[in-house]
Amino acid sequence: NGHLLLSSLGCSKHIWILNQLLNNTFTVGSPVRPGDVSSVVSSVAQNVIGRDLAFDYFRQNWSLIKERCGFIMG
Repeated sequence: NGHLLLSSLGCSKHIWILNQLLNNTFTVGSPVRPGDVSSVVSSVAQNVIGRDLAFDYFRQNWSLIKERCGFIMG
């Protein structure tokens, strides 16, 4: 199942994989379905290695994230 695969990718110990996962999640035309976005972000943010990466990514890309997920975040 795709949800499990995406969550598993967020457990990576390689920061470049986590960064690519976040980039691919929020890119226009992303293969990540809108309903799976929260699972991806959650899995990266819960990863000790990905926590700061996720925070920095959100801070630097807030407008992109809001554009992609505005319907989810209100």
